[in-house]
Amino acid sequence: MYHYLLIAHTYMRWLVLFSLLFTLIRFTIRSLQRKPFTNLDNLARHSTATIIHLQLIIGIGLFTQTPLNKVFWNSDPLPFENMELTFYNIFHPLVMLLATVIISIGSALAKRKQNDADKYKTTVLFFGLGLLLIFLAIPWPFSPFANRPFIR
Repeated sequence: MYHYLLIAHTYMRWLVLFSLLFTLIRFTIRSLQRKPFTNLDNLARHSTATIIHLQLIIGIGLFTQTPLNKVFWNSDPLPFENMELTFYNIFHPLVMLLATVIISIGSALAKRKQNDADKYKTTVLFFGLGLLLIFLAIPWPFSPFANRPFIR
């Protein structure tokens, strides 16, 4: 099961990034052009938040199955000097959970805004902050903390 969760989590990463970038670019452009908030905009906001939540669920499943987790948490004392183990067991899960919470709050706040400009502004602010956190916590091939290939 671990292998399938890892593959799903890896490929879902690209869907998360694409949906966030699409929504941020679309909302920024439409906000600058003072366009009305449409059903397609609402669908983009909602779909992006849903994709993030699905990725989080897959990530939690992966976290419970990964051998790295068992090695880290069963060590006495905890091996904080091993940056890769610390990254995957502390930093990555916490930052991704925080990013998901921020994006969820932004989506919920934007949904309740009455003014179209406020909907765009709120979504761009919270989704942008969430995207920044996600970029920091992804194990890129060039990351000094832990690295993985772009595609498995």
